[in-house]
Amino acid sequence: MTRHMFRAVPSTLFFLAASLMLGSASAAAQTQGSPTSSAAVPVPSRSIWKQMLTPNPGGDELLLAFAANSETDIWAVGDFLSLNFNGHVWNVIPLAFPGGQSAMNGVTVISPTDVWAVGSTESANHVTSVIEHFDGQRWTIVPSPQFLNGSVLQSVRAFSVNDIFAVGGSNSDHTQVKPLIEHYDGTQWTVVHTPALKNVKSATLFTIAGLSHSDFWIAGDSEGNTGIPVVLHFDGQKFIQVSFPEAGGTIRGIAEIASNDAWIVGTGSDGFPLTVHWDGSAWKSVAGPKPGTSSGFNAVSAVSSTSVWATGGVGFANLVEHWDGKSWKISPIASPGDLNVLSTTLAFRSGSVFVGGTTLHTNGFEPQVFHTTKGK
Repeated sequence: MTRHMFRAVPSTLFFLAASLMLGSASAAAQTQGSPTSSAAVPVPSRSIWKQMLTPNPGGDELLLAFAANSETDIWAVGDFLSLNFNGHVWNVIPLAFPGGQSAMNGVTVISPTDVWAVGSTESANHVTSVIEHFDGQRWTIVPSPQFLNGSVLQSVRAFSVNDIFAVGGSNSDHTQVKPLIEHYDGTQWTVVHTPALKNVKSATLFTIAGLSHSDFWIAGDSEGNTGIPVVLHFDGQKFIQVSFPEAGGTIRGIAEIASNDAWIVGTGSDGFPLTVHWDGSAWKSVAGPKPGTSSGFNAVSAVSSTSVWATGGVGFANLVEHWDGKSWKISPIASPGDLNVLSTTLAFRSGSVFVGGTTLHTNGFEPQVFHTTKGK
């Protein structure tokens, strides 16, 4: 099994650059060396965003996901990266190193002493999923289901200390990646039955979000990132595949505001950002700005029906858009490197919003985090 079958990457352009430099990034990150900080750069004159100083402990790090317990307890994970924001500064919290080329693709926070991260590690061309837990002192690797020909976990969501779901893909037949759902009951991680998917033979699940154990969404797309989107809803008893209006493209983010108000974002088959809304009965495409070809979203965060944030990239530049209840509008933001992509976002009702991802300079990758307090 090759790495491209499982590797979670924010965009096609970013993948092309990352695939060339990933080896050096992972090797440097293994040491979890002394932090160095990326310098703030000028932002567009109309921008509400200010770049934060972020550690780059291995000197070549990728930032992939945010999660938070509060505005003063925010976690960021990536390849091979773990940062915590205490309301003032970002600090490095070294992950437990599983070996190989490793990345944490998703994170969820229950409390300051109960944080989970999921991802994968590759060694000798074999990819295995990894789950780590932070207990307030350190990260440790937690045993989880494994598969003959490999697996990867892309996203995780905790509803309580004994009710956590993680999603991704597994391979047991050498040919097709199967959707993977795992559950933690407070004692162990086990595989959850996934229903047979209509018109889909091979798929990876990339994102999970929802209000409660009895109302949440999981989504992904068929292998190769050009096939049929897969959207599943869990009602507390079973997963049901729900019709989706887009026939192609990718799905990378979900945010649920209410049982009749949710958003899915990604990249459409036309190469432009994809925004699709759930009204309680059906998913419906919502037109938005088309900032340029090779553009799309990797994440979405919602605080209300009139305040939703989506992040991604357009060409080699960062992309942020905001939904105000009527339309999507581009929110200007700086692009500090030669290649930039935003892979995650986190919005709070106070108007505080964080967006994060990775920027590429001549000396390698750096995490990038921008913040605003004007996000209403």
